Amino acid sequence: MISGEIIASYDPDWKSMADLDGIVKNLFGDAGEVINYNIQFQIATVVKNPDGTVTVTGTNGASFVQEKTPNDIIFTDKDGKQYTVAADAPAGPIASSGQLAPGGIPTSKNTNGMGSGGVVAEISSPDVRVILTKGNGKYAFDTAPTSQNGSLNKTYTTLPQKSGGTYNVPLKVISDKPNSTDVIVATVDFKNGKTKKDLVFKTQNGTAIDSTQIVWNGNIATLTLKKTLDFAKESIIATVRPAVPKDPKEAASKYDIAGTIDLWHLTNKKVNVTLVSVNGATIPANAQTELNTIYEPAGITFNVSTTAITLDNIWGESIQTSESGLLATYTDEQQQITNNLKQKLGAAYKNDTYYIIYTDTPSNKSNILGFMPLKRQYGFIFNKNNIVRTLAHELGHGVFGLKHPFTEYNTTTTTNLLMDYGTGVELSHNDWQVLHAPGLQLYPFIQGDDAGELAGGYAIAPDWSFVSNGDEKTIANIEAAPEGFLGGFIDINGVNYKWDGKNYVNLDGVSNTKAIVKEPALGSKIYLFYNNNASCGNNNFLRSTNTKELQAIITAKVKYPTKLVAYIKRFSQDKTLKSRGKDENRSTYWGVVDCNSRNNQSINCPNLPTDIKEITVDYLVNNFYASKSAACLEKITLDKRKELLQKMLKEWAVTSCVESESYPNIRIGNCYEPLVYKLILSTKTTDEKAMLDWLVKEKIIFPLLDKTQFQTFDEIAKKLVSWQLRYYPVSSQKIVESVLENEVKRIEYIDNLVSGTIETNSFVLKREAYGQCKECIPVAEQMIEITNPLDYVLVRFKNQTMGYKAGSIAKMPALAALYLFNKDRRELIISSSKTMFNIALFAVGVGELQAAYKTYQASRTLYASYIGIKALGDVGMSITDIIINDALVNEWATTPEGQKRLERWNTINTYYAIATISATAVDLAVQKFGRRVINNSNEFDTFADELMRVQGAGKLAQSLTGALKNTYDDLLKAGYKVSDDGISIIFKNVDDLPIAKISDDALHIKIPDNHGGGGWAKQSNTSNATTALSKINNGDPLYRIGTLNHSAAAEAQYWSLENPANITDIKLFAQKYGIPEANLKNGDFFIEIGKPKANIPKISREAPGVGGNVGGNIEIVVPVSGVKLESFHTIKF
Repeated sequence: MISGEIIASYDPDWKSMADLDGIVKNLFGDAGEVINYNIQFQIATVVKNPDGTVTVTGTNGASFVQEKTPNDIIFTDKDGKQYTVAADAPAGPIASSGQLAPGGIPTSKNTNGMGSGGVVAEISSPDVRVILTKGNGKYAFDTAPTSQNGSLNKTYTTLPQKSGGTYNVPLKVISDKPNSTDVIVATVDFKNGKTKKDLVFKTQNGTAIDSTQIVWNGNIATLTLKKTLDFAKESIIATVRPAVPKDPKEAASKYDIAGTIDLWHLTNKKVNVTLVSVNGATIPANAQTELNTIYEPAGITFNVSTTAITLDNIWGESIQTSESGLLATYTDEQQQITNNLKQKLGAAYKNDTYYIIYTDTPSNKSNILGFMPLKRQYGFIFNKNNIVRTLAHELGHGVFGLKHPFTEYNTTTTTNLLMDYGTGVELSHNDWQVLHAPGLQLYPFIQGDDAGELAGGYAIAPDWSFVSNGDEKTIANIEAAPEGFLGGFIDINGVNYKWDGKNYVNLDGVSNTKAIVKEPALGSKIYLFYNNNASCGNNNFLRSTNTKELQAIITAKVKYPTKLVAYIKRFSQDKTLKSRGKDENRSTYWGVVDCNSRNNQSINCPNLPTDIKEITVDYLVNNFYASKSAACLEKITLDKRKELLQKMLKEWAVTSCVESESYPNIRIGNCYEPLVYKLILSTKTTDEKAMLDWLVKEKIIFPLLDKTQFQTFDEIAKKLVSWQLRYYPVSSQKIVESVLENEVKRIEYIDNLVSGTIETNSFVLKREAYGQCKECIPVAEQMIEITNPLDYVLVRFKNQTMGYKAGSIAKMPALAALYLFNKDRRELIISSSKTMFNIALFAVGVGELQAAYKTYQASRTLYASYIGIKALGDVGMSITDIIINDALVNEWATTPEGQKRLERWNTINTYYAIATISATAVDLAVQKFGRRVINNSNEFDTFADELMRVQGAGKLAQSLTGALKNTYDDLLKAGYKVSDDGISIIFKNVDDLPIAKISDDALHIKIPDNHGGGGWAKQSNTSNATTALSKINNGDPLYRIGTLNHSAAAEAQYWSLENPANITDIKLFAQKYGIPEANLKNGDFFIEIGKPKANIPKISREAPGVGGNVGGNIEIVVPVSGVKLESFHTIKF
């Protein structure tokens, strides 16, 4: 059963461990779960649709559509015929994948030795024992070490045997290329009269390994296997038939388990590698064959090419190399070699290829035979013997992130593994998992050309030199610079550099000398930045190539600066060259520099006092530091920084402070928030760890996050996460061990169903309950409290979200999960129901509402309305502070028309204060108005008119309370059209047809004229009806009876909570449902099972009598097409 959990666990010993996952794309892979569906009719066809859904059609004409899922699916029809739909299966017909084996899907109910979740728990057979071995199989086969070796043995499964001793479970790969099938060998020991006829080989999903796949030679069987799933782990189980009972009335005994093997279905991946001979260095001639001999058994194929180039020898007798390990990076010398290589390759360079450099030159560290940092494009081989194993080992590091077993598992003796030191070339199941992890990205150094990203390209420094950061992702950071030039950048580690007139320097004054490079080759990508002094969102880049024309302009340098401007202008004024984003395939185009990719605050800092004692909170407020760049606070010492943070967090209050020198009459609600944010962000690199330790020790992180909102919250959370990853990383292996030892918990991430809330000394991550039906069991709510801010968690992603593949698992700091859960829900609410408009927006506490409102009423020099937005309550937000410009207020006060507007605004705010205007109506009015700032009276009138129009002419909506008010708000948010005449509130769909209404203190569902004569179905207030409605809201399934000749399931409105299949007596069934017994015997009817669709109104009531059905039972009524059908069950007595 698919469910996800959060894994939260932290151990101080992890501090010394290093891991490059970051906010990871799950380097240790997916659980590879398979969903089984039992279909109660004979399947005729299974078709995967282009949108990922699957249509299943029966021989009787019945059909249904299974929604898209990241998991592999197996449909089994009533005759046991199975259809496997792999997650990566292309659109089109799906052939039958096999037959259900005798005994069916093994479970604890039918098979001794089975545990929960389809997992073998014990070898239970006393009569048969099966040992499974590799035989002549081509794909990888893995068994546990014969003796203890660090923690490596813990990664293998051993099972108790009922007859005594333990059973070691082997592991086997099956892939699709280069071989479509493979074999394993079963050696069988029979006792007590059992023979091969009693042995049934099947998968944990019940698929038979039938006689055509098994060849016996005495007591040894060779089983032929085929890949049927995408990335999935599936057990093959040798089961023993139970004895046939002598008395036919006796229940059959259970099957037993004689042996098992874990089969890994892995889709073949292809990797491009070019071996580069530099200055005539020798390279292995048989590299592709030998590499694939090592990797193809694990489902990886290398396409190897070779090239020879000549480079200037800048390295001498040895190549400078940093210390080996996953945290290693290129030395300056290696970086220069790779830059020179890339320039020399010119047009032959490929960004979807890894380059391995051979120079016949050793490393300056004699013990290093090869070097390739994780996720980088270039590797170095120093071993003159040209052993391909060295190449395979380094590709394991650089391409896949494989680690040495002695660092990953603390092994003490040499193994036969490729990633060990020695001569071994085997890849274990731990390696398979990393090689095929759904989050693993090949060629991660490929970056988009949009939003001013420089990776793989070049920019021009203000002194006309070229700027690059190799293959690392480098983001433009627009600082003051002449047109065409790059004023600053952010490197892959998030460090900001700005031009100081001679070099690019960070906040600590350290230069990034390796960013300045030689002139790139013709055809290289060039970025020219213009409109550098414009506001955020109005800066542009021109992406071009290093042509001879541009080369001549750059060579002329300062003598002809206007030519560079003219060059930019020629292209930037051509609207057809505007970037179209990720699908861009032109060599020249322009676009807008992403606001998130640059520093949008001008560096214009007032001087800080030389006497540190004078730097107080009041000083920072009164000298406009709330509106200045964080860089203006970088010189504040760590101790003073702590003092200022502690004071502001302790005395947190809504202040009325001047936002900027330019606009002294425009105020913000709280100067402390931006100051706290900037004091965190401007912390020097050398002080980061000390700052993080202090925040944890003083228990400041939770209140810090609780008091900050929106972008401030985002930036602080991201900064804390980056510090945690840098100074307190934790390895994936440690997480895996914690999972295996049941020391951790888990959570699932589902779009729109997650939230993160912050308490005084903790925060809570929550995934709401939802109604996905697997065996009709709703998925319960998940919640976990994080009390240690440096916890790490595992999050399983049900949906494709922000770069995480659906079904993948990501390890991340708990703070990153909070940001993710919080950010998603906040953006959902804002984008769907609220467009904030104001001059400056900051959150204030609920407790300040009354005082703030009194302040508003008492003064006409500053009008501020404090509006409660309940929709934001679940993400730590409460009251928004909307401030109207003083100048506009003063203008209104001088004219009769303006005074009417003030009165109208006062009336609107009074409605808010006494909660008589729906918060959702405000959201919708602001959304339609579509503006963030009220600039003039006309805009105010438009907004106020729209607000009152949405609120409705009548006052019924204002009088709603309790569940009806919640229903009203929910349906408004769902996008239904609403009209309120004071008596009824009518909700209409996109076709302008009424589907529900609120009147007479109840919700009603519209019954169309062609469905039961029309009219409205009203919510009953009996206890049985309200209980039934509560069950549906909690995810219980719905049932109805349909006919095979014509199913109205897509339109059905009337459903029941009772499963008709529970009635097994034909007379009782016919009497209850008014169906003649003869019709029931013909098999013309079936049971439909479904769930209400999202955002669909529904009511419960006592069913009226119709025909032979006397009625009286509770029924659920929904609008037409309001239920998503999940399965069918044929009725036949």
